[in-house]
Amino acid sequence: MLRQYRGKWIAHNEVEVLASAKKGEDLMRILKEKNIEKYTLAYVQPSWYDGTYRILSIRFRTLKKNDWSPDYGVGLQIEGVKKKVEMLVDSGADTSLIPLWLGKELGFQLTIGEIIESAIGVGGSVGYVIRRLDCEIDNHLIKNVPTAWVLDEDCNNIILGREVIFDAFDIEFKQADETIIFTFREESNS
Repeated sequence: MLRQYRGKWIAHNEVEVLASAKKGEDLMRILKEKNIEKYTLAYVQPSWYDGTYRILSIRFRTLKKNDWSPDYGVGLQIEGVKKKVEMLVDSGADTSLIPLWLGKELGFQLTIGEIIESAIGVGGSVGYVIRRLDCEIDNHLIKNVPTAWVLDEDCNNIILGREVIFDAFDIEFKQADETIIFTFREESNS
């Protein structure tokens, strides 16, 4: 069903896709126009169906054998603004990451004189700044999660990285079952 949405942002519920758009900002405008309030945001990677994987501007032939991606529903919130998104659970990422448009939806702004850091990868670099978000996972609120707000309009990744999150939960990947299990660690959060 999602094949038709590849390369687009979607808003969905447990039953259907409610709206879609190529850009996150356009999707948010559509949701506001349609007065849709309960939804989860997700980006449908083009690589899920075309056999490639994008690392900035370089494309590789895929080596994976199925279309499952370890995405998980997470509530992101700051100062009363909350968005539910599907995030790629990435044990190789030190820090969580959100795209430019989503940061704007959460109320992020650059301040005068703020230093923009640079992340460098195989295909080039992107500018980012660190923000702190509260993340809700399975009804557990984890506060002050450092998150890279990427300032490149072409970046559509939403990544749940290790810092803070992997200390708060034991995370089990069951790829054969296409499942991720988050077990809250009471002792680390008391």
